[in-house]
Amino acid sequence: MKTSGPAFLLVSASEDLHAHGVRKRLQDAGHTCDVLETDALSGRPGLSWSWESPRATVPVFGGGHVNVDDVNVIWWRRISRSQSQLTDDPAHQDVIGNDSEAAVRGILVSSFSGRWIDPPHLVTKAENKLEQLRIAHQCGLRLPPTLVSQDPLAVRAFADKHNGDVIAKVLRGTSRRPLVTVSVDADALDDDSIRCCPTIYQARIPGDRHLRVNVFGSEIHAVEITSEHLDWRPYPDHPVHPVSLGSELAARLLRVLGLLGLHMGVFDLKIDADGVPVWLELNPQGQFLFLQAVCNVDLLGACSRFLERVSTQPA
Repeated sequence: MKTSGPAFLLVSASEDLHAHGVRKRLQDAGHTCDVLETDALSGRPGLSWSWESPRATVPVFGGGHVNVDDVNVIWWRRISRSQSQLTDDPAHQDVIGNDSEAAVRGILVSSFSGRWIDPPHLVTKAENKLEQLRIAHQCGLRLPPTLVSQDPLAVRAFADKHNGDVIAKVLRGTSRRPLVTVSVDADALDDDSIRCCPTIYQARIPGDRHLRVNVFGSEIHAVEITSEHLDWRPYPDHPVHPVSLGSELAARLLRVLGLLGLHMGVFDLKIDADGVPVWLELNPQGQFLFLQAVCNVDLLGACSRFLERVSTQPA
């Protein structure tokens, strides 16, 4: 039975605690809220679309389906090509995964007329780290010297220019395995490894102070993470505490989101030896729930309130 108020659809993957946590908060507040698990479509009924009918439907967690036209706000958290496969044939697996993703995107983009957080095409654009760097520079943020290349000569010249103190990270990576940022010795890499694929090389920012900034519309929740590791994410025991951002830094981060057409995002920065935050990257739909436990900050509440505010705005 539909409750009063706006209806929300959270597009994510199975067992995403962020989506299910926000779903519960919104339902507790009296809203209709469902989760579309994009990696659990294969073998399930409920997905239907026709150009001859306005009634497009998608299956939701717990069984049943929703009419896309009844939804007011879509939180486009993440989409997955992976499916619970009904076949061992790799080609068939690709067809099932690719067509499932294409159907979800096509149905929602063509049939939904409410508010997106955030539009899929803008999220895809914002996920490109080169575009992020361009926009961050335009907004006056300090950036590390950066090279994207698969040319051994260019990579070794870049490393020499920065006295070999260089890190490497992926442009997109893979969902099959977590890949962390690492220090590299360009002299130890063989040319074939460098040529293998384009990689982001950057001068390393010394220090152990990292910023993780969660933005929900105009609401900002920042934490400082103290870690000697280049990439703190695999290590659960680092000190974390909430911090307030200066008004100038906050305004610049909000401007980055504005220029990218986004309303929410999770930023990573590192504080250099001069005490200046240096841009690392933006994840339009980054993880934030782990911070709630260690900092006693209600980020689920912040995200839910943000979506509620969005629901009152015109599409």
